[in-house]
Amino acid sequence: MADLNHAQRTIFFAYNSATLDKTATSAMDDKVRLLEKYPRVRIAIAGNCDSRGTEAYNMDLGDKRAAAARDYLVSHGIDAGRIDVSSNGSSKPVAKGDTEAAWTKNRNAQFSVIIPKP
Repeated sequence: MADLNHAQRTIFFAYNSATLDKTATSAMDDKVRLLEKYPRVRIAIAGNCDSRGTEAYNMDLGDKRAAAARDYLVSHGIDAGRIDVSSNGSSKPVAKGDTEAAWTKNRNAQFSVIIPKP
């Protein structure tokens, strides 16, 4: 199950967007393959935003980003019941600062693998 680490790879979004780009869809295809290989595994997706925008706006955009990732998995045959989604808005930045470099890193969806107990 060591290959499940790839399922936790973060995907990134453009400013003010919840659209998966080519790089993100490639990473999502890897997640589909792994979830197909391990049918008992669940995944949690948390949508995140940079520090610009209101708290309400960022929470909504984070929800849309997590939902876009979930919808991609479901459209490729993964049962929606295996996927939990949430939004952190801008409350959990991975990069500090008010620079484009930091903002770019903070516009993401993060994945956690949930392995059921035997």
